[in-house]
Amino acid sequence: MKRSNFAVLACLCLAPFAAAQQTDFFLCPKGGIWSNVSCWYILETKPAQHELPNAQQYATVGPFTGTVVLDIDATVKSADFVSFPPKVAGPGTFLQAASSLTTTVESVEFMTYRQTGGKNSISSDSSDGLLAVYGDYVLEKGELNADVETIDSITASEFGDSDGLIEQIGGTNTVSALWVGQAPATGAGTQGGAYTLSGGTLKSTQEVIGLSDQHGDFY
Repeated sequence: MKRSNFAVLACLCLAPFAAAQQTDFFLCPKGGIWSNVSCWYILETKPAQHELPNAQQYATVGPFTGTVVLDIDATVKSADFVSFPPKVAGPGTFLQAASSLTTTVESVEFMTYRQTGGKNSISSDSSDGLLAVYGDYVLEKGELNADVETIDSITASEFGDSDGLIEQIGGTNTVSALWVGQAPATGAGTQGGAYTLSGGTLKSTQEVIGLSDQHGDFY
């Protein structure tokens, strides 16, 4: 998707969380571990209120640089993995090595989600569980399960480009609908996305490569 400025970009990144601003969470920008309560704070609380997000709450993991490690099994309503600004500090990384993460919606933007084990499950009883990748998702080992996976790109003048890529080296990715290079929103970019499969197993009911006028690569 094309964003013209930071305000618009940040707003759209956090759009799924707008209805519950008081229960939004950010991780500390210098990286850390998920189980560290001091890294999390509730948005717009003064003094900052530190808690771990739970299954009814919305989590934003946003290190400017460094690595955030999922060191415990975690369940949140929605998770946004976003690193600003990559031109200044370089993108951050989220590492899932063994523990499980369960959500209804996930978004990866301007950063790398590296899964070397464990299970990442995105599903919802009321709608399709969505994984939206506008950064890099690297699946080396473990399981990735989602109802829908979309891969596309973001263009923002302040931060440069963030091209969506799922790189599967190993592990198992089970998805009902895989859309590579799809951007239904008005004003979306045309860079598209890519899926590379060099190892592991991909189980998909439906695959769409290049939706409408978007560009998608699968190799």
